Amino acid sequence: LDGFADHEVLELVLFDCIPNGNVNPLAHELLDTFGSLHGVLEARMDQLLAVKGVGERTAAHLATLLPLCFMRLALMASELVRKKKKGVPAA
Repeated sequence: LDGFADHEVLELVLFDCIPNGNVNPLAHELLDTFGSLHGVLEARMDQLLAVKGVGERTAAHLATLLPLCFMRLALMASELVRKKKKGVPAA
């Protein structure tokens, strides 16, 4: 996603929830409300639902992205530790 602006990254995420709509205005509204892409991803469900145009599905989708990323990173780290203990070189 190098070279993408924050609103463009957010549009990609929003399109999963709102596939037939123009998500650009909502992406900008979310960034204006929360200050950054990171701010949007750290927002709680109730905060996201307070933004006009964000429904339950979109709020749930956005609210779970950061925790899922952290979970994935933890799993990757655990796998690296496991491989190191077995003497398997890191890829």
